Amino acid sequence: MRLRRCRGVVTMHKSVSQILRFFEYGHLPEHLADVSGRFRSLALWLVEHDELDGPELMVALRKLLEAKDAAVRSALPTPDEELVDPGDVEPDLVVADRVQCSRCKGSGRVADWRNWNRERDEPYPRPCPACRGRGYLATT
Repeated sequence: MRLRRCRGVVTMHKSVSQILRFFEYGHLPEHLADVSGRFRSLALWLVEHDELDGPELMVALRKLLEAKDAAVRSALPTPDEELVDPGDVEPDLVVADRVQCSRCKGSGRVADWRNWNRERDEPYPRPCPACRGRGYLATT
């Protein structure tokens, strides 16, 4: 049972309330909050309808959470679309017509936290999305 009425107060099963917290979107930028908000509305609709109950409700909420995560990730800019804020560039890093990338500190590589090197117990490196692996940003 996901909703119970106790002394006039409607309470929610702990597992339902725990998964609903992952549908919050107030911390997201506006364009991502719009995507995530639609999934939250559907999640709340599922919880509020009495005919939808039991273990399959939790399965539906988990799969909806997976779909929401995928939809939000698909709305993120690709590494080619990522823009570097000029305020992120430190003035002493300017060399002629190039600016050293402040994200990778000029190495052209950043940690890939999704790809773990078990032998060395550290993430594998990947090309820096800000400078596209060059180590510098063109100023022109």
